Parts: sequence; structure tokens; C-alpha cells
Amino acid sequence: MVNRVRPLRKARGFSQITLAEKSDVARAIVMRVDANPHAKIPLDTAVKLAGALGVRPEDLLATA
Repeated sequence: MVNRVRPLRKARGFSQITLAEKSDVARAIVMRVDANPHAKIPLDTAVKLAGALGVRPEDLLATA
């Protein structure tokens, strides 16, 4: 599985800092999952990121 955080973030024009603030997720975590598409995302973090990006949590993942 590959996380789609970076393309979704960029499509919305969010910086990493903006996404961290909107999702209430630590900036270091946003940076880690953004930089590594193979990084595992805990469910609670995926829910927060998805909410900030306006997608369902499962939309953050794509099959490789």
C-alpha cells in the first residue's frame, strides 16, 4: 500500500504546516508520511489527515 498524502495535499494547495494545523497532527508526522509514500499511518492519524484533506481515510491509500 502507498499513502497518497503528498498528492492530495498538493492538489489542495496545502503546505505541510497547513495540513498539520488543519488536521491537528504533529508537523513531524505530516513530514514523515508526506516524504515517504510507504510510511504506515496509524488509523487515528489517517482519520485526521483525511478530514483535513476532505477525503475518506481509505482514499489516503492506493495499491502500489
